[in-house]
Parts: sequence; structure tokens; C-alpha cells
Amino acid sequence: MQSELASLTVLIPLYRSQRFSAIVDETISSHVAAGAQVILSDRHQLDTYAAQLSARYCNHNQVRVICAKDALSWVDNINLLMQEVKTPFFRILPHDDSTTVIASQALVQALIDNEDKILATGFIRAIDIDNKRLSDRDRMYPMPAYVRQSWSIEKALDLFFSGFYPGAFKGVIRTEQIKKHSLTIIPTPTLIDAERCWLFALHLIADFCFVEMDTLYKRHYADSTHRQWTRSAQNPLHNAEVLIAYCKQVLDDQSLRMMAEKHIHQNSFIRYQQHNQGVKYSPPYYNNYLSVLPDESHA
Repeated sequence: MQSELASLTVLIPLYRSQRFSAIVDETISSHVAAGAQVILSDRHQLDTYAAQLSARYCNHNQVRVICAKDALSWVDNINLLMQEVKTPFFRILPHDDSTTVIASQALVQALIDNEDKILATGFIRAIDIDNKRLSDRDRMYPMPAYVRQSWSIEKALDLFFSGFYPGAFKGVIRTEQIKKHSLTIIPTPTLIDAERCWLFALHLIADFCFVEMDTLYKRHYADSTHRQWTRSAQNPLHNAEVLIAYCKQVLDDQSLRMMAEKHIHQNSFIRYQQHNQGVKYSPPYYNNYLSVLPDESHA
């Protein structure tokens, strides 16, 4: 049916995207055929791909291409894209990643079936630039044990600091809550981890749900955005500032907010110390996955 995905908008930020044109073209054509809206935005126009798309879809009511030369960051680009969403659900799809209509349908249906959830995700398969499988990089979590547990502030905090996050750009998101809380992505000073911090904010609002099927093919290659990042000891401290800003924005309960801020400060400082000591990050307080907040003896 043409209307199967009428409730979904696919957001695709563009930047030097010509080399990924086959991937983006397939995403657009397949999702439009299923009834979805697609909005793309290029804020640099360092190649002609966005202009090509704009000309191709100039008379198509399901596809919109935004072209500008204001050189906005990827964070600002995505924030502006989210403002354009008018459907109940949306997904942010990087230009170098692939999904299927079947996956999008399953994720949308999961949110329809679970009205208390804000994000639906599934298994993430890793591939290289030539579409060859990289099974050792698959992101198979969240684990079923996590999915079965009800939301709590501890759960949201544990997931951020343990690293067991599926990624905001790997699922479908409920629009209503984003609009209600004006929940844009707050940039970190270097933009590193800005997406992960925003995903934490989503989890402060509501729980996630998990669909046990492949929902995204994530490409790994030498000059991808994440590969260009150089982390420093300051990154955890920058993250803490953003996480606390989200807590103040989203959490109305003062006791929860204070508890969360304490936890964030403690974990971020330990991350800072671990980086300076050359120690690989590991959950500092927990003997097993998903625990409770630290007590005073761990401060």
C-alpha cells in the first residue's frame, strides 16, 4: 500500500554526499514508494548532489530538498531538519548508512504498539564501504534483559555510561515528545558525542523498545565522521555539562534531577581520570550490567 509509511519522515543530512548517491537514491525511492516523507538538507553545497535532487523532485510532494551555503554544523543541520517534521514519527538517516522499508515499517509499528515508548531500534549490522560484512563491529544490543526492564532514571544513566546505547540515528523516534520538550541536539564544544548525549535526553523522557530484526546497515570506513574525531580528557567533562543541561530541561522532579546530576559528575570525572591514565573506559560502579546509582561510599 502507498500509505504504509505515511506516518514517517526520513531526515537525511547531506555533506559531500555525491559518492553516496546510490545509497541515498535507494532510500528515497523505496520509502517514497511506501508513502513516507523524505527531507534532505545540504548546508555547504560542496558538490552538486543536493541540487540534482532538488531538480529531480521539484514537483514531488513527498520529497523536499533544502539547499543553503551557511556552513552549519551537522548538529545544526539535523536540528533544523527536525523542525520540518510534521508526521508522528521520524528517523534520522546518515547519508552513508542503509536501511529498508521493511525495517522502517517494523520500527514504526513498534511505536504504534507501544504508546509509552519514544524510540524503536533493532539489530545494527556493520559493513565496509564496499558493502562487505564486518560482523565483529555489529551492534547487537540493547540486550533482551534491558528491553524487559521498565524505565527508570537509573536505567537511562546506566545505559549512557556503560555504552549500551543503540544510537539516535539507528531507529525511529516519536515526534510528539520531541516537539513537546523542544528537544534539539545540544552541541558539545567539539561535537563529539553530541548524538549520544541527545539520546540520553530521549531516554530521560521515556523508554525505548527493541525489534528483533536487522534495522540498519552501518558503514565503517577510514574517512567517516567518527574516525576523524580525536578524543581528549575534556570530552567526558564536556559531555557532563550537556547531560546536566538536558536533566534541567526535561526532569521536573528535583530529587531525580539532583540524583542524576550527582551520578553524571561522578562518572564523568572518573572518565576524565581514566583518559589521563591511559585506562580504557569501563563502567566504574557496576559489577554487572544495569545496576543502581552509586551510594556515598563510592564518591
